[in-house]
Amino acid sequence: MILKIAWKNIWRNKLRSSVVLFAVTIGLVAGIFAVGVMRGALLQRVDSAIHNEVSSMLLHNSAYLSNNESIYTLSNADTILSFLQQQDEVVGACKRLKVEAMINSGRGPRGIILNGIIPEEERLVTRIAGSLVDSSSSYFDKDMRYTPILLSSVLAEKLKVKINSKVQVDAISKSGNSAQDVFKVIGLYKTENSLFDEMNAFIPYQNMAELLEFQMSEAHEIAVLTKNIMEVDSLTYFIQKQFGEQALSSELSGEHLSIQTWKESAPDLEITTLYIDLMLYIFVGIILLALGFGIINTMLMVILERTHEIGMLLSIGMTRLKIYMMVMLETILLSLTGGLAGIIISHFIISYYSNAGINLDFAKEGFNAIGYSSFIYPTIDWLSYVQVTFMVIITGILSALYPAWRAIRLNPSEALRTE
Repeated sequence: MILKIAWKNIWRNKLRSSVVLFAVTIGLVAGIFAVGVMRGALLQRVDSAIHNEVSSMLLHNSAYLSNNESIYTLSNADTILSFLQQQDEVVGACKRLKVEAMINSGRGPRGIILNGIIPEEERLVTRIAGSLVDSSSSYFDKDMRYTPILLSSVLAEKLKVKINSKVQVDAISKSGNSAQDVFKVIGLYKTENSLFDEMNAFIPYQNMAELLEFQMSEAHEIAVLTKNIMEVDSLTYFIQKQFGEQALSSELSGEHLSIQTWKESAPDLEITTLYIDLMLYIFVGIILLALGFGIINTMLMVILERTHEIGMLLSIGMTRLKIYMMVMLETILLSLTGGLAGIIISHFIISYYSNAGINLDFAKEGFNAIGYSSFIYPTIDWLSYVQVTFMVIITGILSALYPAWRAIRLNPSEALRTE
């Protein structure tokens, strides 16, 4: 009965109630959509970094991480790689040779990180092969007179080169001698991280090993992509148990395997994943806080207008508890109606844009400079909608406390004399 009365009371002043409902609805739609856009952008950033930059985990010689010198390799890389490729949770694993080098096209030298890769293995771990900018680009698919090199479109533009141009690369071999070779640009790639693109070039593993005097079983880095990027701890423990106690080279006895998960390789990504959940509470919380004050103000006006009516209800025997519950229910129903409308509308809007995407190409360079895509697919999971609904209910309850308290504090005899 009280619930029915409370619902009818809301619509006694249709204009005022509609304004409050509209404010709650629009506020939640704006807040949830903003969170959806940010969440989509952040998840895309994490996904791009995992599949292009840091993988699920990276394995190195611990001395290589400390000194960043090319002599510190994983001498038993093939053994480790074979072990990893047999694990059920591993999607792909690849070994790489990585050295700092200078690249020159005749327009002045630029510093880069030269990556020696096995193309077939790299395809399973990164999306570089799928990031070629046009059909004229190749991913080490052809035999050539010159050693092939894959550059990013960003680096190619700075070097003023194009497909089939030749560039010279200078580096230091494992023995400490200067080594150089002329490479033919076979393809241009582009990821969503301009900084990564500008610094990384790729050549075949075999060519790099021969040029810089590395053994074919050596690698500076082994990259691993797992089925679930959030569950890498068990695999890390398994690898450490299998190889962690073994010295990596007789020449470098005492140096051991170092395993870095993506959270350790890119701590900013871990912070990002934590922020994804937190930002929902922050954004929606701020919006509901502002709306809460509006609801309190509306309900106080309602109490003021209905002072005579409340006094009459008290005088004919209606308990203060029932009066309190009636006002509480009016406020909660007002908040919940607007809240549910906002959540439903938000769901349809986000569902549409999660498929169509939001094109922000006008700011593409800015987004790419910090590693983000300019084409965003907003996303919100169902748990988040449940959490927002719960927050709306809490807002309604808190907003009702003071108006309901004011209602039950009325003196029946004084209230009846109020016009």
